[in-house]
Amino acid sequence: MRPRFDTSQVTASPLLVVDAGLAPGRYRFRLVVEAEGGRRSRPAEVVVSVLPAPSAWRRFIASLRRVLSALARWWVSLAES
Repeated sequence: MRPRFDTSQVTASPLLVVDAGLAPGRYRFRLVVEAEGGRRSRPAEVVVSVLPAPSAWRRFIASLRRVLSALARWWVSLAES
């Protein structure tokens, strides 16, 4: 479900899935539960910070894995000789 900002989302399910594609920033989620008779709970709120994707870190970790893999192969070849 794509988020709609400043709107209510009504569902009969106790699960609400929020799109993982939120842009970086701060978001406030508010939950109000309504019983069949119309009684409503007090709002429960949480503020969530979405951080930018660490693309530079991902490239670094991928490079590090390649280097460590090469070192592991070299180490095994030394042990076998």
